[in-house]
Amino acid sequence: AKTRDPGRLISYLGWGTYEGVQQHRPNWFADIYAPMYDPVAKMIDYATNWNYKQPMIQCEYAHMMGNSGGNLKEYWDTIYAYPDKLQGGFIWDWVDQSMFRTDKDGRRYWGDGGEYGPNPGGDIEFGDGLNQPDRTPNPHLYEVQKVLSPIRFEGFDPATGRVTVRNRHDFRDLSGFDFDWVLEEDGVRVAGGALPPLTTAAHATEAIALPLPTGPRRPGAEYFVTVRARAKAGAIPLVPADHVVGWEQFPVAAPTGRAAATAAGPVTVRDAAGAVTLTAGGATLVIDRKTGLVDRYARGTTLLAQGGAPNFWRAETDNDTLTGTAREQEPWRSMSGTRQLRSIAVAKRADGGAEVTVDFEMGAGAARFVTTYAMDGAGGVAVTGELTPLKSDLPPPVRVGLLWSLPTAMTTVEWYGRGPHESYV
Repeated sequence: AKTRDPGRLISYLGWGTYEGVQQHRPNWFADIYAPMYDPVAKMIDYATNWNYKQPMIQCEYAHMMGNSGGNLKEYWDTIYAYPDKLQGGFIWDWVDQSMFRTDKDGRRYWGDGGEYGPNPGGDIEFGDGLNQPDRTPNPHLYEVQKVLSPIRFEGFDPATGRVTVRNRHDFRDLSGFDFDWVLEEDGVRVAGGALPPLTTAAHATEAIALPLPTGPRRPGAEYFVTVRARAKAGAIPLVPADHVVGWEQFPVAAPTGRAAATAAGPVTVRDAAGAVTLTAGGATLVIDRKTGLVDRYARGTTLLAQGGAPNFWRAETDNDTLTGTAREQEPWRSMSGTRQLRSIAVAKRADGGAEVTVDFEMGAGAARFVTTYAMDGAGGVAVTGELTPLKSDLPPPVRVGLLWSLPTAMTTVEWYGRGPHESYV
């Protein structure tokens, strides 16, 4: 190829680094090092070792099968941090390969590989695209859209309303985009408007000021500001006018209910009969001294039946089953069931609140987990947990969290977090 066309770039799969060591193996005849599924740590090692001269463009780095797309942001934070050596990668793949099938009740579903002929394995890899077969976006397509946005908003200062706009385009300035902002109070718009035009050059940044209202905040309310970049008509081929090319959301201020909570009165602490009970603002938290777990949290009615056990496992994804995650994670998977309570400490705070700190030994000394329950004067409880691995041979856990049980009378549960779609960011 080089003889016929000396200017042609050559990329050839080099698989990747050797297992367990930071030893890379690019092909001498290629212009681009194109490994497959090198993790972030190995990318950084390659980028910082100038014995290797070729740029890295992974031939595959994100396998979008099932519930996937985790770590995508970390990949691209790393790529942007080392632009001289790391220059992107390819996602496997664009669209699921399947056809509609019908179950015995007449409902349609996308069939997997094993349903179309002899295939004992089932071949779930038919569904590893960013889109469904009919081109309906899967949730991880929106994850990719957000992470790869060429216009970023960073470093928001709620005191001044200033935010930095970063133009990640290679050749385009920002004159082809309109910018606006929205301030929301508990999810309801209270202010917003257009921003002055920007002409920020490619690879440059520019600071702008949002004209946030300066009036008082409603106690207990949550405020977020969202900044957006929208394409102008004709700015990008095939992209319609007003298409959002980049956006970010920032907290303007934490809920101001803390002062009201303190004013509501001190927390009453009762430590007797094998349990620690915190009471304030009509709420009650009961922690069992024998197990270290929450026995009940109630405010008029029981909101949590029990729970608080440290947990380091979650439902397997399709990629997990493909890569043997359950086998690798067995030390963490079984650890919650082998916990031993070390101690429970109760403390009153100067602001009238109270804290209960529960210390667990996990996995016969493999790790330690400390949970703190802090009740304020209004009866709200903030829960924090800290995991400390004590053995060096433990793999990184796939999850760090707490298990809870809800009363059986509860039939509807809502989750509050980053949106507007399922996301890891």
